[in-house]
Amino acid sequence: MDSTNFILIRHGETEWNRKRLIQGHSDSPLTELGRKQARAVGSALEGEVIDLLVSSEAGRAMETARLIGERVGLSPTAIPDIHERGFGELEGMTIAEAGKRFGDDVPYRMYHEPEFSDFGIESQTAFRDRIVAAIDKLAIQHAGKTILTVTHGGSLSSVFKHTIGLDLGAPRRYELTNCSINQVKIYQGEWTISTWGYSNHLKQASLDETTA
Repeated sequence: MDSTNFILIRHGETEWNRKRLIQGHSDSPLTELGRKQARAVGSALEGEVIDLLVSSEAGRAMETARLIGERVGLSPTAIPDIHERGFGELEGMTIAEAGKRFGDDVPYRMYHEPEFSDFGIESQTAFRDRIVAAIDKLAIQHAGKTILTVTHGGSLSSVFKHTIGLDLGAPRRYELTNCSINQVKIYQGEWTISTWGYSNHLKQASLDETTA
């Protein structure tokens, strides 16, 4: 059996990305730059053999996927379980605002304590398990295929940590820019990163944060 290949894309820049607001399950439209980033991904992937285009059901991801799909000749299918981590009552705030309202330790704990789930926040463990299960399911359903997947910064962080065995609470020392290209292969349940953070197709630097 051949490996299943995933080309994983973080959605384009959004209005809330630009304002540094926590998005989570809430949504925000793409900026004009975000739409340009999505089209740039599509152009970079033209000519690639891609069997399926899937996307988080979030509007920002679906818009990115549709713009990419126009270039690669595919329409996106929504996959609910690859949407971003839920940040509960903190959504729509900056990190600083969340700290002032809920406690200075909360922003740190929600990223560095895997079981932290106060204020309606989805724990890192539950989030990682959801993302991994969804991608494993796709790998089984479409074994040997190449799946272009549009998702979120947090989702990609979960993929990276799961693949290399990094602790969920470990500091992030890898890029997650908007519309970067990341590739993971899954063979008999084993995950391997083949490309991460490729962004040469983007003419402008993207915001690099994981609250979207």
